[in-house]
Amino acid sequence: MAGMACLVLIGRLALDEDLNWIAWGLVGAASLLVSMVRWPYGALFLLIAASAMPRFFVELFGWKARPEHVAAAIVLTGAGAWLLVRKRQLRFEKLDVFVLAYVGINYISSAFTSSEPASTLRWALLNNLAVLPYFLIRFLVQDLETLRKAFRIFLALAVAESVYGILCYTSHQAFGTTTGMEVGLYFVDIAAPYGSLFEPNLFGAYAASCAVIFLSLSFGSGRHRSSRRDS
Repeated sequence: MAGMACLVLIGRLALDEDLNWIAWGLVGAASLLVSMVRWPYGALFLLIAASAMPRFFVELFGWKARPEHVAAAIVLTGAGAWLLVRKRQLRFEKLDVFVLAYVGINYISSAFTSSEPASTLRWALLNNLAVLPYFLIRFLVQDLETLRKAFRIFLALAVAESVYGILCYTSHQAFGTTTGMEVGLYFVDIAAPYGSLFEPNLFGAYAASCAVIFLSLSFGSGRHRSSRRDS
């Protein structure tokens, strides 16, 4: 009876209210679970996957919260808890100091030299959210083995994103679908895929960069095999 009452209530809400927040809540819960799988590899998977989905967002208090923002917040919370449990200390390298200086300069220039400080300070905060994954990955990747696995995760997600974009293009040509496609971007009768990225040019650059990485790995593995045969 309780289950039937819940179904009736959900059905009533679905007719009268906007339930998009439920879907986003489920996505957030799933992301939290993914980040906890085989720490830190689940967290790395979440960060890298979210970085390839900037097309999607949800409005929160006038801000566009994108998957990379949510993933960074989740992983930051997990990393803080991990630090407290393991009692580890953060170690900053010279490059980290330069990145922190860059972030600070953005705030200083926005506050004192901008014609619209409120708007530029907001952009500086959004820039912080873009820089945050760098520090998270630096914190999570502490040894060569973790770096190797993180790189494999990146390559696997790169293949998945490229295949998804190609499937979107194929489906558009075959069935006229528009999922993952920008129709009439340059001309009325020309469509280009963007997959889950922000726009088609970024998808092309992303796929091309990944192709170059795979090509270099292929050449490198060939030299490695030939050196083993010579030895």
